[in-house]
Amino acid sequence: MGDSQRMQFPKYLRTPIAAAALSALFPGLGEAAAGSPRRGVIVAIPALALSGVLLLIFLFDRGSIFGLAVNQSWLTSLLWLDIVAFVYHLWAIVDSYLLASEVGQSRVRDERRRRSGTPRWSAIAGVIVIITGTVAVHAGAASVDMTWQHSLYCLTAVNPCQDPNAIAKGPDSNSSDNPYDPNATLSIPSVDPSGSSPSGSVSSIAPIAQSTLSSFATTTVSENWAQDGQLNVLLLGVGIGGDNPCPAPNSDLRCRLGPDTMMVVHVDLKSGNAAMISVGRNFLCVPLPAEMASHFAAGTCPAGQYPAMLNSVGMLSWSACGKVPYYPETCGQSRDENAYRRAMRAFETVIGNLLGLTIDGTVTINPIGLTSLIDDLGGIDINVTTRIYDKPCGPTGSWQQKAGASITGVPGTSTCADGHNGYSVPTYLSGVQKMRDGAAAAGATVAWQKGQDIAFVMNPGVHHLNGDWAMAYSRTRIYTTDLARQARQQEVLKSLRTGLDPCAMVTRLPGLIGDIGYAFNTDLPLNNAADVSAWAALGHNILGASVKSLVLTPTDIGMPYVASYPAVDATSWAKIKNLVAHSLDSVPAATGSGSSSGGGFTC
Repeated sequence: MGDSQRMQFPKYLRTPIAAAALSALFPGLGEAAAGSPRRGVIVAIPALALSGVLLLIFLFDRGSIFGLAVNQSWLTSLLWLDIVAFVYHLWAIVDSYLLASEVGQSRVRDERRRRSGTPRWSAIAGVIVIITGTVAVHAGAASVDMTWQHSLYCLTAVNPCQDPNAIAKGPDSNSSDNPYDPNATLSIPSVDPSGSSPSGSVSSIAPIAQSTLSSFATTTVSENWAQDGQLNVLLLGVGIGGDNPCPAPNSDLRCRLGPDTMMVVHVDLKSGNAAMISVGRNFLCVPLPAEMASHFAAGTCPAGQYPAMLNSVGMLSWSACGKVPYYPETCGQSRDENAYRRAMRAFETVIGNLLGLTIDGTVTINPIGLTSLIDDLGGIDINVTTRIYDKPCGPTGSWQQKAGASITGVPGTSTCADGHNGYSVPTYLSGVQKMRDGAAAAGATVAWQKGQDIAFVMNPGVHHLNGDWAMAYSRTRIYTTDLARQARQQEVLKSLRTGLDPCAMVTRLPGLIGDIGYAFNTDLPLNNAADVSAWAALGHNILGASVKSLVLTPTDIGMPYVASYPAVDATSWAKIKNLVAHSLDSVPAATGSGSSSGGGFTC
C-alpha cells in the first residue's frame, strides 16, 4: 500500500518521538502514526484484549473484583502480568520509534535541519524521558500490588503486624510540659457525666444452668458463616504496642488480646437489616461453656461463670491456655504463635453464648493503625452531642492532682482515687502535634501536655476529626462511662461508612492499602471470592445510618452488682438474649449509595 493510501496522522505525530510517546500511551498507536496501521493493530491486540476483559468485568461482574483483590495467587499472577506488560510496552515504544525513523528518515532529517536545526541528542533525551515514565508507571503498579499483598497477609496473619513507623516508643524524656497554654482559656460550665454505674454488691447471684450453653464453636464456623441466615462479626478494639507487653515467656508484643472495645455486627442476610451491639468490657460472671467452666469453682461468681472482667477472657490464651481448648499443640510454648488466635476463639464462644448468637469470625482493631487509616480517608465527620474532655487527676498531693488543678478550661475534678495522667495519645508525640493542628476543625482545644499525655476539651457540634481526634473521641472514658464510650465508638465506626465507600476509595488507595493491614486483623476467611463479594455487597448497603445501635446497659438488663461491677445472672442473661433477638426490629432503611445487584457496586 502506498504512502498516499495509508491512514494519515498529522505531521507532528509522525515523528519518531511522537510515535514513541503514542505507544507509551497505548501500544500500537505509535506504529499507526508512523504509517503502518496494520502493524499497529497487531501490536495493540494484547492491550486491547486486556482492556476488553477489564471493561466486561467492570460492566457485568464488578463484585468479582473484590474477590480477586483478596486472592494472593491472583495478585501474584497480576504482578507477573505487570512485568510481562512492561516488556511488551517497552518493545512497542522502541518499535514505533524505529519504524517512524525508518519510514520518514529522509523527510524528518531534512525538515529538522532546514526548519529547526534540532540536534540528534534531543531525540535521545526524549526517548529516555518516555521510557523513564513507562518504567515509573509499571514500577508503581508493582509497588501497589506488593504493598496490598503485604496488607492482606497482615489482615489474616496468625499474629497481627505492627507498623514499623508507629510502634510505641513511649514519651520523649526531653519533652517540656506546657500547662499554661494561653489558647486554652475558655469559659466552660461544668457538666455531669451521664450513665454512672451504681456501687454495691450481692452475696450471691442466680446461677446459670450449663445445659443452656453452647459448646465451643468448631473452627469451620467462619467457612460456613451463611448457614444460619446471619452474619455475626465480633469487633475487638485492642491495644498492641509497647504499652501492652506480654508476660514472660511470651515476650512478643503481639500476643496480648485484652480489648477495651467489644461489639458485634449482627446482620440478617435476607433483609439486610443490621445492628451494632456493644458489650461491656467490665461485665463479671459471664457464663462459660463446659470446656472452660470446669476450671472455675464457685467464688465471686457461681461455679462455671467467669470471675474476672469479660475483656480478660482472651488473656487465658497465654496465662492459663489449658482453659481454652484451641490449638493445644502450641499451648504453653515460649513462642506460642497461636496465642492470639486462641484468644479470638475464646471471645467468639463466650460472647456468642452471652448474646445468643453464633459468631462467624472476629475483626480486631488496632487504634494506632486505625488512626492512620482515618487520616488516609481525610478524616471523619462526627456530631458531638455532649462536651468530651480529659485531664490528669489523682490522689490529693499527687502530681496528677496538682496538674489537673492547674489546668483551666477543662472541666472535671482533679482528684481521683487512682492516678490518671490525662489522655494518652496512641501515636505519641507526632499525634500530639497532629491533635494541636486539627483542634480547630474538631471543635477542640489541647490545654496541657506532658510527653504523650494531654488535657483536652471537645465542644458539641458537627466537627471534622482527624485520626487522632477520632481516637480521643472514642477512647477517653475517665470523666464519662464505659457505656457512653461504647456509644461513641459505634459512631466512629459507622462514620467510616462514607470514607470506606469503594467508589470513593479509588483515589485514596495508595495510602489506604498500606495501612489496612496495620489497622485490622481477622480470622474470617478471605480466600473465597464469593464470600468476599457477598460481604462487600452487604457492607455497601448496611454500614452507615441504617445500622441500629444497641448498648447493653446494666440498668436496661437488670444486672446485679458484685464489688461495684455489673454481673450476669440467669435473669439478666435472659434479658440480654431477648434484646439481641429483637435488635433487628425497626431497623432504619438501608442507606447504601449503590446497589449490590449484578455482583458489584454502582457508584
